[in-house]
Amino acid sequence: MSLMLKKINKISKTDIVIVLFLLAIITLLINGERKRKSIKDDSRYTIGTTIRMTNNRFGQSFVYYKYFVGGEEVISSQSYEKIIVKKKQQYYIVFQNGKPKNSRLLLDKPIIGNVDSIPLNGWEKLPQLAVE
Repeated sequence: MSLMLKKINKISKTDIVIVLFLLAIITLLINGERKRKSIKDDSRYTIGTTIRMTNNRFGQSFVYYKYFVGGEEVISSQSYEKIIVKKKQQYYIVFQNGKPKNSRLLLDKPIIGNVDSIPLNGWEKLPQLAVE
């Protein structure tokens, strides 16, 4: 009986690492979902410009982009897949009202042509040109 308890009580370092890794993944997923929900619930739109693309050591691609809200420059990034993204290309951006750093680059909404003016705090709705 005591030998069985010793085996049950003996937790290896590998077990701890696996549990911590799984907890980290779950935390990232929950935070990502909260971020998406808060953008969806209280969003505004503006235009941003891609400034660089990188890859991490796992092969995941990231795009960095900048945009202006309330006269202040905001730089953010997000991962992307299977889309050709070029430096200095413009896209619509959706961001959380009051927290402009919380944003998503709308890679399926590139800017074609010129936009006359962008409101200082962005649009309440995606401009009609982007919807068409």
